[in-house]
Amino acid sequence: MFSLLLALLPEETWPLLLVVAGLLVLVGARRLGLGLLGLVVFLALATPFLGALVSEVLAQLTPTQQYLVMLAGGLFFCLSLVRLLLGRAVYAQVMGHLIYDLLRWPFRLLGWLLRQRPR
Repeated sequence: MFSLLLALLPEETWPLLLVVAGLLVLVGARRLGLGLLGLVVFLALATPFLGALVSEVLAQLTPTQQYLVMLAGGLFFCLSLVRLLLGRAVYAQVMGHLIYDLLRWPFRLLGWLLRQRPR
């Protein structure tokens, strides 16, 4: 979750993250510092490729499919925010309710269609 939060930071903050990673290694938090360093290097190398890939893939989709991708991205962002702010237990509860509603929806639709049928 921390890496997702760092991925949302602008490119101008990457040198600061490198300094923080170096300080973490100096004070003894070697694993955390090297992990942060690896994440910054990965973001620096992967950002141009992922940006080009995403723009090419989205250009091939129809507007309806683009809206569905944006909706899924927004849902993922909201769920990530819930997990970050409220914790794993609340995230698991929210996911359980969402999956339950998703599984219940076809049966509710079928019941609504059967009630609407003229007699």
